[in-house]
Amino acid sequence: MRIGLALQAAAEFSHTEKHEEAAGDAIDPQPHPLTKGVAENAGSANNEAPPDKRSERDAGDGRAGPQELVGAIAVADELRPAAAETVRRLQSMGLQRVVLLTGDNAATARSIAAKVGIADQDVFADLLPEDKERTVRELLARHKTVAMVGDGVNDAPALAAATVGIVMGTGGSDVALETADVALVADDLSKVPWVLELSHRAARTIKMNVALALGLKGVVLVLAALGIANLWLAIAADTGASVLVSMNGMRLLGRVQLPAAADVAALRRRYRLGEEEEHDHGAHGGHGHGGHAH
Repeated sequence: MRIGLALQAAAEFSHTEKHEEAAGDAIDPQPHPLTKGVAENAGSANNEAPPDKRSERDAGDGRAGPQELVGAIAVADELRPAAAETVRRLQSMGLQRVVLLTGDNAATARSIAAKVGIADQDVFADLLPEDKERTVRELLARHKTVAMVGDGVNDAPALAAATVGIVMGTGGSDVALETADVALVADDLSKVPWVLELSHRAARTIKMNVALALGLKGVVLVLAALGIANLWLAIAADTGASVLVSMNGMRLLGRVQLPAAADVAALRRRYRLGEEEEHDHGAHGGHGHGGHAH
């Protein structure tokens, strides 16, 4: 086909050249750009070696053939520094399963899971947002209570479907922050076990306070029915119960970890809290100077 195009192009070129010679030397003969390109392509095609000989020639020069793999480039996200330790702490807390839900391919997901200590049967890969939500609902039907940790837009449906959704504050998307039940100010996975431990202690404290308050009131009620308790004892028991409940609840303050200054600053920059305060301060200052000048 290329030879046929070359012959046709050569014929048109010779016809054009003859026509221009007949017209005189006033016009400088120039070949048609299209025919010139086709002719050059055809010429280079005629000079090419056969495929088998070209492959032999390339192999002789030390270059790889067309079917030989000479290299590969892979791109992957880096693991968070505290990921392995966080998974270990979660497993030591008595959780039934620690599951990995990811949109990456299965090979990458298994490699990451092996580094952090998650079993292959607890790895779910190649998941779209709706697949993550469906998987969370299946886990809910089997285990009754599921906590989901995420930070992206793709995690929002799964965060909403879980019993408790936990999102990383500074690194999470706005949709995930609005959907989750708990937002961590620090972008640190090690805070996840701490949140679960604090929630367990808070639940135990609430149950203890309720039992303490009802127990004291029940004792006073029995004593009053027997004619032993009077009004002052009832008031003392009620006030004492309130004081005891408050003091018992304050024990949780020793478990609270304040966020680092860098995390607070990152959160303020994200939501532009400092800019609004500076703008308001500048507006008030501008009005004050203007009034003084007037």
